[in-house]
Amino acid sequence: MVLFDHTCTSLKRFTLAVIPALSIVALISACGNGAATVGSSLQSASDHHTDATANTTIPALVGTEWVQEGHFGYLRIEADNVGGSDGCNSFGGMDPSGQQGTFVFGANGLISVGKTWALVTTLRACFPEPHPAIELPNHEWRSYVLSGQNLTIETTAGVSLRFTRRTN
Repeated sequence: MVLFDHTCTSLKRFTLAVIPALSIVALISACGNGAATVGSSLQSASDHHTDATANTTIPALVGTEWVQEGHFGYLRIEADNVGGSDGCNSFGGMDPSGQQGTFVFGANGLISVGKTWALVTTLRACFPEPHPAIELPNHEWRSYVLSGQNLTIETTAGVSLRFTRRTN
């Protein structure tokens, strides 16, 4: 969701929905010279891995959609970003300039997240679901293993997130 603050014509605020499963809340703003400040819940790429050689996601993952057992929603992987749905709201990556951010599943098994990439979601009024939303992409996603119809993502905290390819 993009909000504009009219007190500064170049100020853009990107407010991310509070996602109970991940407790993601971030505010990114830029004004005047285009400098950006990223909220404490996000890390810059320099705070975790970067893969300078990964400019695009491996072809086997581009255009695929993934689900988690017992969770609502899906993750869609594109050549240079991710998006999808949490079962009610849509989400995707963006940077503070309003352009699409980069989120790449590299050929070496590393996930490369652009320095200013942030998750942005819609804020629809939704009825509570009996199951949680899928794990949403974030700066903590470090690496992945693709094995047939299964995708396992490892976080910086050592948590393994398991997804299955959506086939509909």
